[in-house]
Order: sequence, then structure tokens, then C-alpha cells
Amino acid sequence: MRTRQTPPPQRAFANCLWLAIIAAFCLPASAATYHVNSAEGDDVAPGTREHPRKTLIHAGQAAGPGDEVIIAPGIYHEVLSVGGYPDATQPAVFRADPIGGAILRGDDTGEPGKRTIERCRVVVRRPHVRMIGLQVCDTSEQAMEFAESPGGLVDRCVLRDNQLDGVLSCRQDGSRVENCIAHDNGRYCIWFHEMQNGTAVSNTSAATPRAESGVSESPGVVIFSNLSAACGAGLHTIRASYATLRSDHNLFSTGVVASRADEQ
Repeated sequence: MRTRQTPPPQRAFANCLWLAIIAAFCLPASAATYHVNSAEGDDVAPGTREHPRKTLIHAGQAAGPGDEVIIAPGIYHEVLSVGGYPDATQPAVFRADPIGGAILRGDDTGEPGKRTIERCRVVVRRPHVRMIGLQVCDTSEQAMEFAESPGGLVDRCVLRDNQLDGVLSCRQDGSRVENCIAHDNGRYCIWFHEMQNGTAVSNTSAATPRAESGVSESPGVVIFSNLSAACGAGLHTIRASYATLRSDHNLFSTGVVASRADEQ
């Protein structure tokens, strides 16, 4: 009768070590939290609450899927750019603390009531990025631009006095704008271009000379609900005859304006 041999201790230890290594690779990486403070931070700091980073650009480069960036009150004269991780499934969150305390805007010229218009805005090129509680004003372009970034969210943000749009979302699915205030922007408060499905705007107030929202070349479903718009047009569609628009409980000053297919 053959008896079962017990493996030597060295082999048992090696087997346990390999199992631990495999398990470590299979487990998701733990999420990180980075703090940013324009007045007291330093970009060589680790980004903890006690030792925050100074600029948004460094925080945007460091934050990966699942991470959160907490932005202290202050003025930030820079572009917050978030890219990389094209296959991300976990959200990266950029949150002002308190809500509305962090402001991206142009530099003061030294003259009362005047500022230089510069590229101080938010640019997102990554899936599932959430911008919460930021103010963006006095930019030369869109305040926030989400391109090829499915699952993007703009929540409780103020977007004002920008030369182009408050929010531009293009070529993506599942983009949402919620609980925002957008006013006195040069073009649209919110513009959806070449969008697919699941696009929604809700609980948002807008005031601008041209239109609250624009939809162009978007074959999917675009949903508007609980909006208040005192604009040249509540909703402006451009070459979007094949989009499905749903509107619930909205207050538009002038309703919906549809452009011709060949209108720019």
C-alpha cells in the first residue's frame, strides 16, 4: 500500500508564496485620495491632507481610476486635464471641498472688473470622470470639454462668462449634467455633439443669449428634465433630425428651435 508523502517545508512555503502573489495581482488596487491647495500646496508633496499638492495639473496626472482628488477653496489659473486609461471602469472623482469653493478663472489684469481671458478650463479624455462642485469662468473656450469619455458627470458646478460653451460633450455614451448653473456663456450652456445613448441633463438652470442646450449629429437618446432656461432658445437642434429628444418638467423661455440640415 502506497503512503502519501508530506511535502517538505520549503516546498509548502514556496506554494503559499506563489498563491499570495497570484492573489495580489487578482485583487483591485486600492483607491487613492489626493488633496490640492493652491495657496498652501507644493507639487513635490505627496498630496495628503496635511501635505497637499499645489496645482490641478499634477493631481490630474496622478489620479487613476477609482481615485479621488479633493480641491481646496482658492483660485486656480490653469487647465485641469484628465486623460489616459482608455479602458477605465472605475470613476475618477474631482471634488471641490466645500462645493463651489474651487474656481478656475483667468488672471486679474489689475483693472477693476477686468480679467485676461485664458485657457483655464477642464479637459477630459478618459471614461468615467466626475467633476463635482467646481466653478469655471472667464475661459477663452469651453469651460468643460468631455470628448470620447463615456460615463462622464458634471454635478453641482457653476459655468459662467466663458467665450464658448459651459459644457461640451462629444463622441461618447452616458454623459450627464446635473444640478448645475450655467449663465452668460458665449454659445451654449450645454452642447452635445455626435453623442450616442444615455445622455441626460437634469435640475439645471441656464441663462445665455443664444440657447440653453444644443444637440448636433447625435443619433442616440438625449433626455432633458427639470430645467429652467432664460435663453434665446431653450433647446437648439442642429443637423440632429435623427436624434430622439425627451423633455420633462422643463421651463424654456422660447421653446425648441430646429435648424435646417445644412445650417452651421
